[in-house]
Amino acid sequence: MAHSSRLRFLSLSVAALAGTALVATAATVTVAACGNSDDDSAAKDGSASKADGGTTVQPGTDGGTSSTDAGPTALSFKPSNIDLSGVDLSTVGDADITSSCVFTFTGAADGATSCDPASFTFAYLKQSDGSSVGVFIARSIHVEAGVGISSGVGTINPIVLVSLGTFVVDGVIDMSADNEPGGISPGGAIFSGSNFDSMGLGMGGGGAGSATNAGGGGSYCGIGGKGSAFEDAGTSASGGAVYGTATLIPLVGGSTGGVGGVNQYNESEPGSGGGALQLVAGTSITINDGGAVGAGGGPGSQAYDNVTQAAGGGSGGAVLLEAPVVTVIGTIAVNGGGGGGGGGQVGNGASASPVFAPGGNDYTGGNGNGTLPGDAGIGVPATTNGSDGIPQDNGNDPGAGGGGGGRIRINTASGKAAISGVLSPDITDTTCVTQGTLGH
Repeated sequence: MAHSSRLRFLSLSVAALAGTALVATAATVTVAACGNSDDDSAAKDGSASKADGGTTVQPGTDGGTSSTDAGPTALSFKPSNIDLSGVDLSTVGDADITSSCVFTFTGAADGATSCDPASFTFAYLKQSDGSSVGVFIARSIHVEAGVGISSGVGTINPIVLVSLGTFVVDGVIDMSADNEPGGISPGGAIFSGSNFDSMGLGMGGGGAGSATNAGGGGSYCGIGGKGSAFEDAGTSASGGAVYGTATLIPLVGGSTGGVGGVNQYNESEPGSGGGALQLVAGTSITINDGGAVGAGGGPGSQAYDNVTQAAGGGSGGAVLLEAPVVTVIGTIAVNGGGGGGGGGQVGNGASASPVFAPGGNDYTGGNGNGTLPGDAGIGVPATTNGSDGIPQDNGNDPGAGGGGGGRIRINTASGKAAISGVLSPDITDTTCVTQGTLGH
C-alpha cells in the first residue's frame, strides 16, 4: 500500500532524502554519571546495538579514539530511555533545517537518513525493555519556520532527536500516523493486514468490529470511543484499555482502533497509533509561536456494506521533551484519529494540531479527542477520550469509535516548563500531561 504524507498541518510537503546512510561509529565519549529521578533502572543498556549501516555501537570499543578527543561534550544529565556512552560525537554539527524532510531508520542494511546528513550522527540503541529506538544527534538543531519534518516510510520504531546544545522549533515536527487507514508511524502500533474482525493492535487496541457493529477506538492515556452497533442486532465495541507510564519510560506510541468486518471484496482497516518522539537538548528546547510538535493517531476506514463495518480511529502517541529549560509558545498535540463512518466515509487523521480529528460521514464515526474548532487555547480543557460512533438515522450503518489521546511528558531542571502555548490533551489534564525533573 502506498502511504500518504503525514504533514497535513500547515499543508507542508515532505521532501524525502533517500539513501543517505548515517552510521554510528564505535568510539567512547564521557557522559556525566547520573540516574533518572523517575526510574533509575531505565536506559542502562546502550550496548551491542546494531546500527542500520551494518556496524555496531559497543561502549568501550573505541578503536583507538580516547574520550578526551571525542568531540563535543555529551549531556550533563541522563536522558530517559537512551544511553549515549559509546556513541562517537566527534563529527556532529549545527543542524539548520531549512526545507521539509524526513528522518528514517528501518533496521535494514540501507541505513538511516536524516534531514541534515552532514550534521547528524545516528545511533541504533535499546531501551530498558529491549525495544529499539533510532537516535539522531547534532550539536544544535533549528527547525526553520515553514519546514515540516516527519518519519520516512518503513520507520516503525520510536525516534529520538538530540541536540547537545539548543533545540529550536519554528516549523513542525509531526510523527503522526499516516492520514489513511492502516498507515504507519514511528513507534505506534500498525495494522498487520491479517487480523480482520478482531481487536486492534497495541496495548490499547480498540474492540473488534463484526458484521453487525463497528470497531472501537484505540486508547492510550485517553479511552477510545465505542463502535456502535445495528439497532436491532449486535453489541457496541468498547474502546481499548488505558496503558503506559506518565514518565514515558519506555518510550512507546499509540494503539490501533478495532478492525471492522471483511468480505471477499472489501476490508476495513483501523487507524494506526500515533508515533513516539523524544526531543532532548543539553541547554534548552524552545517551541516558538507557529512551531508545533505532534504524534496523532490515524483514521479508521469506512463501512462498505452490511458485512464490512467501519474501523476505529487510532489513539494519539507520545511526545517527551527533556532539557534544563523548556519553553512552549507553540503547540504540542497527541490526539486520536477519527473513526470510520457507517455511511461510507473514512475518518480523519490527527496531526500536530489541537483541533480534533472528525469521524467519517458527517461525524457518524466518532471524533478523536481534542478541542473543538475555535476553542483551542491554554486553559480550555481538551477532551481526553475519543467520541463514540453513532448509527445513521435508519439505526444501521454504525459508526466506529474515535481514538483517545496520547501522553505528553516534559522534564526540566526545575521540574516546571514555561508553557504559554497550546497542549492537547490540555495542560490541565495532569494524568496525560505531566512534568518532572531531569535524571542525575
